[in-house]
Amino acid sequence: MNRYHLYHRVSKEIQAVEGHGIQRQEQGSELWIQQYNKQLIAMGQAGFVRGQVYEDRGKSAYTAANFNKGQLGVLMDDIKNGVIAKGDLIVIELIDRFSRADTDFVRKKFQTILDAGVKIAITKWNLVFEEKMAGIEGVSARMLLEIGMYLANQESSLKSARIKASRRLMENTGKKSNAKGPFWLARTPDLKSYTVIEENAEIVRTIFDLKLRHNFGAKKIVKHFQSRQIQRYKYDDSGVLVKSSQNSELSESTVNLLIRNPNVIGLLNDEQYYPAIVDEKIYYAAQKRIHASTGGSGDVFRNVFVNIGKCGCLLRRQNSEGHTGLEKCGYTMAYASRKAISPSAGQYLKCNNKRKTNRCTAKNINYYLAQNKVYNVLRALKYDEERAIDTAHLEEKLNQVLKKLTKIQELIVEYPKDRSWREQYDKQWQAKEKIEFEIRDSKSRISSKISSLDLDFEIEKDRILFNQILKDNKVTIDFCEDH
Repeated sequence: MNRYHLYHRVSKEIQAVEGHGIQRQEQGSELWIQQYNKQLIAMGQAGFVRGQVYEDRGKSAYTAANFNKGQLGVLMDDIKNGVIAKGDLIVIELIDRFSRADTDFVRKKFQTILDAGVKIAITKWNLVFEEKMAGIEGVSARMLLEIGMYLANQESSLKSARIKASRRLMENTGKKSNAKGPFWLARTPDLKSYTVIEENAEIVRTIFDLKLRHNFGAKKIVKHFQSRQIQRYKYDDSGVLVKSSQNSELSESTVNLLIRNPNVIGLLNDEQYYPAIVDEKIYYAAQKRIHASTGGSGDVFRNVFVNIGKCGCLLRRQNSEGHTGLEKCGYTMAYASRKAISPSAGQYLKCNNKRKTNRCTAKNINYYLAQNKVYNVLRALKYDEERAIDTAHLEEKLNQVLKKLTKIQELIVEYPKDRSWREQYDKQWQAKEKIEFEIRDSKSRISSKISSLDLDFEIEKDRILFNQILKDNKVTIDFCEDH
């Protein structure tokens, strides 16, 4: 028996939170499918049974966010992968719930579903679209679909234009159009700027410091603040800064979002809008640090060789041509410990190839000896913490620019008549070349030495720092017994 699948969407967060739009759409869709099933059964056909429910809350259909980042994109993938089968039915309230984007884009997506043999019901029209719709009814349905797509796009286009015009009007008078800014800011009574709430800004700066200087994860950062509440502020009618509302206490998800939030360096939609509370170099260096896995043992970082130590044991291997020779094992060295009289004797590194498959003959490495030897060998390695932050932030900025270039290329192909995408591409390409030059210049001027850091491996933050220094300089270490 074929199934029906529901798709609902609300574009405003308040609708998503309160559930009004979602509930109304779901109730309407269920009532419609009940009546439709009765009609099918009366004609001697099988009805549809309930399948999946896809919901997009707070996702725009005008910008196609529900396709690119939402559940409608998941629905399309499920059709492609056969999760939604041929003969199934997608139930939507109205075409504007599906999409308000450019009509050519919407028509293509709509047809993709029909070409897969999946039907689409639009309940407000009491119409079911399918792959082949013949006769005057089919023509009428297609005409209604074209008109519906056009009107949905025009409505959103006009709304977008009004919002932009209103925003421009406010900006032309020097006013900030965003009423509720980040929790570390309060919009001034004249609406033209923001006041930094230092007690909240300091929380954000501390989060970045814990992440960048000590490589704390979100869990350890939350623990550091000990369930601290965040108080919002606003200006009252008399122009006095007063407490307004209280945010929920810091959570791991909030910390992760804050570290990634460009508002901290003043950016909104890639434009400078807010006062910055975090140095740009610190922000981008933290973005790069997020992508680097550090790890260790439990909640305490113990192993300075995470993602750096490799097994250098030579193994006899046969290549594809049947020739036998010696090759490095190359597997990562895992940290392990056991009970021992001396702590230094109880900690060691073991080849993962030996631990998991028993295919390596490498002896275990005394962790303390290895740690001290490597530190002494690398004392001459040039390193400057501020310069490393500078390079890291540039590399992350480059990574973000490359992502934008890829996205713009896709949009150029999809909308070849829109010249603005080509202009944006040229702008981002120039930014890419500038950043690449700055990275080369930054790396050529790295100075100072590890020895000047005066590391103490009994201190966790120094172990983390040493590990990060090695990764920042792309150092890898091959272990072969005690060498």
